[in-house]
Amino acid sequence: MSEFEKRNVKLIAIAKDSTRRLIKMKEKDNFSFPIISDKGGKIAKSYNMFITETTAGHDDLQVNNAIPAKVLVNKNGEIVWYYIGAKEDRPSIEIITDAIDKYL
Repeated sequence: MSEFEKRNVKLIAIAKDSTRRLIKMKEKDNFSFPIISDKGGKIAKSYNMFITETTAGHDDLQVNNAIPAKVLVNKNGEIVWYYIGAKEDRPSIEIITDAIDKYL
């Protein structure tokens, strides 16, 4: 979080879990950022980050789930950078902070 705070960037997590489950996870792991429930995948679908039967590189267990992704949105609400993962693929903090420094 300190890397984001230094850069005056707000972090928001979006997950397909229910609000109730996310509240429990937030309390258990002591997250200090907001977590939004996208149980039906509406947000993920609007950004084309939702796995269907035809999504390449994903297996049947992942169908109808959001693709793991990191998205930078500027003050105007425009997506300026994104990293869409596959299965267990997650960008390092260095990749994310480099993108913040470059695009925001």
